[in-house]
Amino acid sequence: MASVKYQYRRAPLVKTVTGEALAWGKVILLDLLKLTDELLYTYFSTKYKGVAWLPKRRPLEYYQARYRLVRANLIKKSVSSPKGYALTTQGRNRAIEILLQLRPKQTPHWDGRWRVVIFDVPEQRRHDRHFLRRQLKAMDFQLLHKSVWVSPYDPPPFFHKLLSASKLLNNSRVLLVESMDYDRDLRRHFGLTLKRFKK
Repeated sequence: MASVKYQYRRAPLVKTVTGEALAWGKVILLDLLKLTDELLYTYFSTKYKGVAWLPKRRPLEYYQARYRLVRANLIKKSVSSPKGYALTTQGRNRAIEILLQLRPKQTPHWDGRWRVVIFDVPEQRRHDRHFLRRQLKAMDFQLLHKSVWVSPYDPPPFFHKLLSASKLLNNSRVLLVESMDYDRDLRRHFGLTLKRFKK
């Protein structure tokens, strides 16, 4: 009788991605962001509630999430980091996106002025351009025309630093507009009325 050879394949470290593992991934990214960026951490600690940082006893989902983050090039091992890991540039951008998604809604108060962000990013840097657009959407800015975005509220305090870290300061401007010839559509979009803000 001919012998049969069996080939054994090593089981993958992560078989399935659970919702809890994905949640741990966000916690890890934010924890490392808090560690490396004081300005963002200060804003996070005063504005965001209900996000638990890493406990001493970590479940299996934590290690699954960390493995996936390394594979996705969002974090890397770092001898100099107290956590043993550090954010990559891509990971930092992703952490900021998560941070903005957790941002509480703006208060209804409006001073009657518009905050306008304009930018002109060359095609060879389209990834940075797409990143900036995602951040503006997360900050509740509305697209006005091509690379012109508008909001009735100030961007977060770390927005200027975000532009600097992404090397977009020279490609963008933030304007404070006192008046606009027609803004009824924008006021309708943001739920604002003239009557509420008349002096």
